[in-house]
Amino acid sequence: MPSYDPNNVSAKILRGELPCHKVYEDDRAFAFLDIMPRAPGHTLVIPKAPARNIRREGVQLKPPASFKEEPATLSDHALKLAAALKGA
Repeated sequence: MPSYDPNNVSAKILRGELPCHKVYEDDRAFAFLDIMPRAPGHTLVIPKAPARNIRREGVQLKPPASFKEEPATLSDHALKLAAALKGA
């Protein structure tokens, strides 16, 4: 499996080397409008942690305090993103 490429498009957007229309940002995630949207408002959400894909162990939008709190933690991020999209 290839290693993480720090010069990938997402990394360049995170570093500000490529332009984007930012919709939402926090310490763990970054959301921006797609330049080739499939539908109006099509938004991409990427982790800020270096990862080849979102399923990499240890990459989470926000680490849960316990397994029982994980759905609430993820829904908190979803609500913040939805509010940001409404204003985009």
